[in-house]
Amino acid sequence: MSLLQVLFRRRLNITALRSIELCEFFLDKALRVAGPVLIALAAVLISAVVYIYFSVLLFANVGTPFHSFKALAHVALGLSLLFNLVFNYAYCVITPPGHPPSLDRTSGSASDIEGQNESADSDDEGEYAPGQTRWCRRCRRAKPALTHHCHVCGKCILKMDHHCPWLDNCVGFFNYRYFLLFITYLWLGCIYVLLMTIQPLFRAEDPEKPLSTVVFAFTLCFAVAIALGCLLAWHLFLILTAQTTVEFHVNRQRRADARKAGQVWSNEFNLGPIRNFKNTLDVQGPFWWCVWLLPRLRPPKGDGCLFPVRGESSQPAVSPPLVSVGSQRHLYKVLP
Repeated sequence: MSLLQVLFRRRLNITALRSIELCEFFLDKALRVAGPVLIALAAVLISAVVYIYFSVLLFANVGTPFHSFKALAHVALGLSLLFNLVFNYAYCVITPPGHPPSLDRTSGSASDIEGQNESADSDDEGEYAPGQTRWCRRCRRAKPALTHHCHVCGKCILKMDHHCPWLDNCVGFFNYRYFLLFITYLWLGCIYVLLMTIQPLFRAEDPEKPLSTVVFAFTLCFAVAIALGCLLAWHLFLILTAQTTVEFHVNRQRRADARKAGQVWSNEFNLGPIRNFKNTLDVQGPFWWCVWLLPRLRPPKGDGCLFPVRGESSQPAVSPPLVSVGSQRHLYKVLP
């Protein structure tokens, strides 16, 4: 291969890379602008279904008088689902996901971390090394375990799962519980409305009666229920395996690298399905399996930098070792 061909290919690769970066830039800006619009759209769609429920579906299923036990039970159930849906959606939108604590730029710990990552990219996601952690040049902050940089928000997010345009916010350590409960109650609400549409759609005594609003509610809730069912199942899987959406893809690469090296990799944050569920949703006690569904204003325990891992005796063959910021503290601790 001639020198001219090598230079041409290198130039072509640089051009392609810059084109991809430009597309990512415009996509990030578009998602940022679309956030408030999608929140307003979600509010309109939810309000429309709620109106159809109280003005059409409720009367079609319980009839009159409206003060019967069946009617009151439906109203109580509908209002309960609506309250939990709106409550968790609102707090998922307004609750910051959490950002790494800033270190003094002139302090020794900050200088050490930045010096150790001098050759890394601005949003480097490389493997941990003993005694050091990653450094984000864009945020000028250390990146604890499970922290990743969001290009849409322009910030590092503690235990980042993903950026959700329907929330105009990232889903991270401090608002993940609100996000999970929001999609749970939205899915339950869609299933409930679908059941309520059976009577007016398929058992209507007057077939000439206009059912356009009922068909709209059925179509919307059916589509949303399928999409949210898949999304909810995915996040329950991530919770039970102690992963986030970002870490799932990172862990796949770590597992593949370990396999190539003839080693076995396993997630050291995985403490078992039940403990993972309790730690992620911050629930304890004998009734944890139902308490997690209750609304709560209290933030999760912890600071998003410290996470329990398996003890030294059960460390996997290939895993990131303990990480510390300078000499201040460990970013995740080992459980016996």
